[in-house]
Amino acid sequence: MPNLTPDQYSLLSYYYHLLNTVEEGLEYVSASYDHYSYTEGSKVFSDILSAFYHIDSSHSVILLISEAFPGISEEILKFDEVISTLEEYESSLVEYSYQTALAARGLLPVFLIWKKAVQNVIAPIITH
Repeated sequence: MPNLTPDQYSLLSYYYHLLNTVEEGLEYVSASYDHYSYTEGSKVFSDILSAFYHIDSSHSVILLISEAFPGISEEILKFDEVISTLEEYESSLVEYSYQTALAARGLLPVFLIWKKAVQNVIAPIITH
């Protein structure tokens, strides 16, 4: 297995853990539909959208790293499916409401499928 530079390792490790954080956020926002005590849904969803920007922005560097690791680029590029799902809800996300929680519910399964596939190819690299 090829060696990573410290910067490459840090990027992949951060990326891997960021996906877990986004999952937690989507679960929180989704649950806010049923639980009125989850009062930070709007802020959390805004943070998720920001995380999506960072995830997408890091793909060009990860794709360069992935040349030495088969399977990463194919899974990374499937992030477009997550973004497409988000865009289906875009018009209803003008301000926080139950539509945002519903969008998170619709986005969560698509994100989880993508996240699992990406983490399955990254985990052996960052734990090696």
